[in-house]
Amino acid sequence: MRYLFIIYCLTILSCSTDNSVPHVTRQVLFSSHDEDDTFILEGQGVDLLNTQMIFIILNHQGDTLWQDAFSSKELIYYDVDEDSDSSTLSEVHRTLIKGHISHFFDDEHFRPLSTFPIGTIDTHIQFSPEWNNVSGDSTLIGFHYVLGEGINRIIAYSKFKKQAFICVTYYSDL
Repeated sequence: MRYLFIIYCLTILSCSTDNSVPHVTRQVLFSSHDEDDTFILEGQGVDLLNTQMIFIILNHQGDTLWQDAFSSKELIYYDVDEDSDSSTLSEVHRTLIKGHISHFFDDEHFRPLSTFPIGTIDTHIQFSPEWNNVSGDSTLIGFHYVLGEGINRIIAYSKFKKQAFICVTYYSDL
């Protein structure tokens, strides 16, 4: 029986590929100043290049504050020359996707909402209707992430609606 288990483990190890989909979580003060919320980014699929990414924020009670779904390819941005050698292009895409997943919840993406340089953005900016209710609150933490070809989103938590929402969307670098 022990030998079957060893053979099984060796088979699993030999069949593992670089297509695995990483899963990252982070505990952050977001909706409350007292309790951490859980930020989760996970893929639903087996091939990193063709998986659905799910971004979820749960409060300390496990309630969903935010959920967004997008293709893993949205994490490539425009960091790669599509004219690259096609035999290595998918490996370059995998590397970029894994890098963006592993850094999705880095510290620089979280900061007080009032410190985002919103006034310096001059290209295709869209404010949500809720923006006026939260923009003056210096205690709110915002989270910034980028999808696709420079689609930047800043999300915040609305105490009035008791949920997270996209407060600013724009198409440039922050």
